[in-house]
Amino acid sequence: MELDLSEPGASFYILDTELHVRDTIRVQGEITKIEGNFLLTGTIETTLIFLCDRCLEEYLFPLHLEMHELFLPEKELKESKEESEEDLDLYFINDDRIDLGTTVRDTIILSLPMKRLCSEGCLGLCPHCGTNFNIASCNCSSQEIDPRLEILKNLIVGKE
Repeated sequence: MELDLSEPGASFYILDTELHVRDTIRVQGEITKIEGNFLLTGTIETTLIFLCDRCLEEYLFPLHLEMHELFLPEKELKESKEESEEDLDLYFINDDRIDLGTTVRDTIILSLPMKRLCSEGCLGLCPHCGTNFNIASCNCSSQEIDPRLEILKNLIVGKE
């Protein structure tokens, strides 16, 4: 069975963090029945809106992901109840329905970068005045003194 779905990003719950979908989430693929199970193969396309971890600027993060997921009948869920849900990396068919939302959400979450950067060369912000170094430079002193050792600076100045 061929599959081509688009859902508005605003209606798609991914995480309760600063993760926003720009427009839509598009899922294309095929569902194949294999020995009572269903195999979903396809792609997910969307664009996320992130804040850069270094400069705090908003940027677009396009995603094009491959999906290969196996859906098992609900009766196999009952047989595997002794395993905790966190240990199971499986999807189940409930009431003859396949919930693609959970599968798509999990695939997107697993593809997210640990550090969200607008570019690899992002220079970040000045820790003193907050100037975005990607846009401008500042005149702040680059010499940093560990606050725990700052009292020693006064001792040296007193000897001169």
